Amino acid sequence: MKRHERIGAFLIGTVLASSIALPHGDAASFEQNDARTYDDYDAKASWASAMRYFVGKGQINTYVSHPKTGKQGHWLHPDGGLTEGQLLTTLTKSLYAKEYNQTKPTKGVAYSVAYKVAAKHGLDTKATLTKGRDQATKAVSRGQYAKIIASAFYNKKVSQDDAIFFMYEARITKGLKNKEGFYPRSYSSYGKNYKVDRGSGFEMLKTYRDYVLQAAKPKPKIKTLYGKHDYGSLDQKEYDAVVKIAKSALIGVEDGPYAQSPITEKAYADFLDGAKPNTDRSDPDFRSDYNMSLLYAVSNLSEFKDSGMSKSEIISFWKIRQVIGTIDTGEDPETGVPRSAYDALVLKTTDCDADSQVENLLLDMMGYNTAVLGRPGHAFPVVKLGGEWRNTATFRKVNINDYKMHVGGERVISAPTKGY
Repeated sequence: MKRHERIGAFLIGTVLASSIALPHGDAASFEQNDARTYDDYDAKASWASAMRYFVGKGQINTYVSHPKTGKQGHWLHPDGGLTEGQLLTTLTKSLYAKEYNQTKPTKGVAYSVAYKVAAKHGLDTKATLTKGRDQATKAVSRGQYAKIIASAFYNKKVSQDDAIFFMYEARITKGLKNKEGFYPRSYSSYGKNYKVDRGSGFEMLKTYRDYVLQAAKPKPKIKTLYGKHDYGSLDQKEYDAVVKIAKSALIGVEDGPYAQSPITEKAYADFLDGAKPNTDRSDPDFRSDYNMSLLYAVSNLSEFKDSGMSKSEIISFWKIRQVIGTIDTGEDPETGVPRSAYDALVLKTTDCDADSQVENLLLDMMGYNTAVLGRPGHAFPVVKLGGEWRNTATFRKVNINDYKMHVGGERVISAPTKGY
């Protein structure tokens, strides 16, 4: 679904390739062709559609003589290292086409037009027209790639950390695969020193191009019920759909259970009234269902109790948590794409962003002041209780000012319903 805020995040293939020297970029042609006719085109590769697009537009360099083997033919060379000059050429041809076509090249300077246009837009490059020219023909690292793309978006240089954050935030990429088989979106998992191959590099560039074009489109005005929270909805239809589902889920919540069994409910209520569990493991009563529930109450409710909330306030909030814990939000595709309550409640595809929007929606409907906060690779909902902002999952206090000030890459994704 190619719409704003739902742009696919692609897994980046990486190669530890040595830099590839190209004489002025002349080994490459920029003819408008069908990528499917090339000798090394792979229709099943994740980069296939990006190659088809850029080759079809004449915005990507291809080869007659294979850069590694010298074999004559028609080559995309997706496994080769993507040089800074190649990246800038395709980027500027694609997103600044008019400027590119009107800019005169400097004789004898590789990729001179691309570097001139890049300089006008504040792109963070290692090479310039007059310095570091050898960098133009060396494969870019994932870290440098991120800095170029982020600076293109912001029209100025940004730090490495902010550049990586942007790559995750725009869903251009995710982290490298870890030992557990997951792709965490964190600074350490980004792999900033790994080299980028042409296939994945152009694949990411196409994702970025789509992101820019979609983000530029005005978002339809949505009539919201709770502050400015739209729960990531793209239009009124999506918003109304998730509100309807949430209302249905909350029917009877005040009269419903706040624990999994009557025994647990009694234990929780007694704990809030001052009861303490039996901690003597030699006592036969220690393992009774009631005492086990009291022990769980200590673990689950102590933070609530210590916050100064009343018993009724705690029970009411705990009832909503039961709804949050049971509402069907689908499966996490591990792509980082799901972002909205609509993704989770209607499309049944979720992750931390989408789940956070669902929790905010449910809590907003019950009159709470909520927000969604984020840090690189993760989003989570918070709620204001007893005058303090707290994580809805751990109930730990959160210094929301750090997120307002973007300390350490932290940020406010969805501002509070009723103000800070």
